Amino acid sequence: MKIYLGTLGTNVCRISDKAANSSILINGISGSGKTTRMLQIELQSVADKNMVIVIDTANSHSDSEIKKLTDCKYRSKINRISALLDGLNLPFLTPFSQKSSYSEPDFLHISSITNALSKPLKLGAAQTAILRESIIFATKRLEDYASDIDAIVAGLTRFGEKGLAVYNRLWEILNCKAFNLHSTKSILPGKVNILDLNGYNIDTQKILAEIILASFFGLIRCGQFPEIDAYHIFLDECQRFSYDANGSICQLLREGRKFHIHLLLATQTFSTFSKDALAVLNQAATRLYFRPSQTDIHKISKALSPTEWQIWKVRLANLKVGECIASGIFDVNGQEISRPLLLH
Repeated sequence: MKIYLGTLGTNVCRISDKAANSSILINGISGSGKTTRMLQIELQSVADKNMVIVIDTANSHSDSEIKKLTDCKYRSKINRISALLDGLNLPFLTPFSQKSSYSEPDFLHISSITNALSKPLKLGAAQTAILRESIIFATKRLEDYASDIDAIVAGLTRFGEKGLAVYNRLWEILNCKAFNLHSTKSILPGKVNILDLNGYNIDTQKILAEIILASFFGLIRCGQFPEIDAYHIFLDECQRFSYDANGSICQLLREGRKFHIHLLLATQTFSTFSKDALAVLNQAATRLYFRPSQTDIHKISKALSPTEWQIWKVRLANLKVGECIASGIFDVNGQEISRPLLLH
């Protein structure tokens, strides 16, 4: 599946099948056209019959923002699910029934859930072990409790004061009521599915995003969406998410292609990322550089060309709204191009 990126003159530019993966990293300051391009790519992804999931933590996909940036064609495709108001219909503790040749071992399922809850909060080894044992207890006793969360809490209480300490660290995520198996809203094909996490603090959003990504990765691996050719997951303001080596984003960038999962990660600046997080982001094979911040422009210029970086620095500084420099391997009307391109 060749993913739409923009236009080169009158021609459409897409990611080439020869790219290492189809994940995209977008950089650009506020007002540079970055979010508008995201919306265009999302709409084209729906038109290409892919499943589109947007995790919104910064109101970049609020009704008011979308109305300012795009037309009614995009708005007619929206399926908005608010974690705060509607609840997310994701039974993240329940092992998914196998509908494909892939069979996920129980220990990987447990590890995925434990990492999603523990890594964003940087729990220590002892607290992580208590959480893991509580999750194992919960998965075996789900039928005895009203929800996945209640089962985890029951598991934690078995560890007395040490379990209470872990519960206190996880208090908000265990009490935010973001997951509702009886929600009337669900992910729909043919729509831009916006999972709205706004209303929660950043730490809670980060954990919710980890749970969502881990759950969808499990659903897709186990063939729960057999009629879908590809899955596009969009994360704006991606500096808000976790980039742990065992985290969902790292795993999806590393392994997603074989399951036809493609990430689009967007940020205004790279300056807030750690060295380890940047190493994870560098796994995205395609880059779209809109007008960058002054703190990023030198680094991006060097990445585009170590020998001609001064030329690229001038070009980046003079980009107009909606213009970007694309780096990767592209398909333009059947022609493969591997040099940086100016796209609209």
